[in-house]
Amino acid sequence: MPKSLQNYLYIGQSQRKGIIIALVLLILYGLFRHIYIQNNSDIFNASFPVEKNTTPFNKPVEKASTHVDINQITHDDLIASGFPEKLAKRIIHYRDKIGGFNRWDQVKKVYGLTQNQLHLIQSQYTLSHNKENKAFASHHDFAKRQTTHVKSSFNLSPFDPNTITHKELQIMGLPKNIINGLINFRKSGFVYKKPEDLRKLYAMDEKTYVKIQPFLIFSQVDHSSKTKYNKPNKVYQLIDINTATEAQLIELPGIGKYYARIILNWRNKLGGFSNIDQIKSTYNLPDSIFNKITEYIRFSTPPTQINVNTSDAHTLAKHFYIKAKEAQIIVNYRNNHGPYAQVDDLIKTGVLTKEWITKVGPYLKVSD
Repeated sequence: MPKSLQNYLYIGQSQRKGIIIALVLLILYGLFRHIYIQNNSDIFNASFPVEKNTTPFNKPVEKASTHVDINQITHDDLIASGFPEKLAKRIIHYRDKIGGFNRWDQVKKVYGLTQNQLHLIQSQYTLSHNKENKAFASHHDFAKRQTTHVKSSFNLSPFDPNTITHKELQIMGLPKNIINGLINFRKSGFVYKKPEDLRKLYAMDEKTYVKIQPFLIFSQVDHSSKTKYNKPNKVYQLIDINTATEAQLIELPGIGKYYARIILNWRNKLGGFSNIDQIKSTYNLPDSIFNKITEYIRFSTPPTQINVNTSDAHTLAKHFYIKAKEAQIIVNYRNNHGPYAQVDDLIKTGVLTKEWITKVGPYLKVSD
């Protein structure tokens, strides 16, 4: 071999080391990829879908069958998709309350639903924009699902939907979700006056309704006496909204655990309520419930206050109503002109308005 060619093909020690390292890395990459695909086959199949029957070892991809309308799914369907039980209940409750979803931005309004969870719902379920088709499909599919889980015959006897208990409905053999819907609807204050009222239950399918309709009775006398006699005997206690516990809130008319908790969450976020309109702005609190409780609410204890003369900008900005820029303006003016004599002096900053001070002022103080 000519010496020039030999010199050209010569591989130095550092080059040999580089080749060995590259080969080792390639081998490690191949092993890692093989192990990863074996342990994450579901993720791999979702990212790189294969044709049906290309291999006898591929499981059926269940997600392809979950692309049903979100107005058809049940609480159990959401849990099976990985959603927390409380959030699944909240989604179904809100959907039933508004009569079904018609737009994705309605789904987005569900309390506690994150953006990632919304994307997950959108990837797994569809949303019909045709209300008639949606309603028909919902009842049709729901009825089909019920036939696989519900007894084909009921042990029915005459009953008043306004007084019957959960246990008695179970004994009659009614589906669990229909029982829950009937009881919850009643707890919200609704009074069943005619058979058609039970059609308002989201879980009620036509087949079940036809079976129970002849057994429905409505004791109008009992309901009127309940209205005239029982309600006036219920005495509600006045509460200090800024110190009230969950148990005390539940004692108010129309307030259950859910509404009590969202009121407390909003109160804690603000540091306390300063006026009745703040309670009205509680997320997901219906006006009908708010109107029932206003006369029993008092503001005996002021909300938590922040000292504008001793707090730094970071502390001020922690309050829900105060932006970082506004907090810095308060501190800068104080550093340049001295302590504030009163909260209303914040108007001297030239940036903070009277409306702002009226809103945020109850949460501020100038001395301890």
